[in-house]
Amino acid sequence: MCTIINVEKLSRLFTDQEILEIVKAFNTWPSSNLELKILRINISGAHKRIEALITENFNENDHYFDRSTLELKVVEIFKPFLANKFINVEVQPYRSNVVEIVNPSWIEDRMSKKSLRIKDLAFDTGIDKTNLSGWINGSRAMSQPVKAMFYYYLTRPTERKEIIVDFMNCLNKAKVGTVIPVPTFHLSEIDIRHYLIKKAIELNCQVSIGDFSKAVAEIKFYQKEFHTLDC
Repeated sequence: MCTIINVEKLSRLFTDQEILEIVKAFNTWPSSNLELKILRINISGAHKRIEALITENFNENDHYFDRSTLELKVVEIFKPFLANKFINVEVQPYRSNVVEIVNPSWIEDRMSKKSLRIKDLAFDTGIDKTNLSGWINGSRAMSQPVKAMFYYYLTRPTERKEIIVDFMNCLNKAKVGTVIPVPTFHLSEIDIRHYLIKKAIELNCQVSIGDFSKAVAEIKFYQKEFHTLDC
């Protein structure tokens, strides 16, 4: 699909019929997703100039044109009607974006491979499960920021479940005097409080919980004269 933005500006230089011919010619370019924006029309005496921007967007055919071809395309479309007019063309070729691969099937595949459920995403992102479900099952369209969120969340080298496993392994080995660093981006105090209390009872010691407003909080097990929990 090809679109001309601000086409009404052309009426300062062209007849209605000429504008129709320009639009028709622009839309005959196959296998493309182009956007031609008329930036401005400059008229100074006999000097008449069109300034335009041609942008190529993502298309499912995965076929794109280079900068010179795009510029030539615009010039060729306007050439029959230019006469004593000139046109300056800015070009913005398509640049691939990694998040374009994100769709419901891709998300489901990544979640399956990483053993993630919607409630895991809801916890980590703070987005309610209703919205997440709509994007994942395809009933709700995904904006570019939403695609980016899914892409970077699901391609992280370390996932929350792996961190939980690491934390539990450290906790199982903990003794009095042990310090366990906790990445607070993935785990909250609420997540681990129950396990800490249970471990403190097992070790007959106290446990202090570090500052979860920082990137890493330290959990310390230590002995005191009176064996009470400092949680």
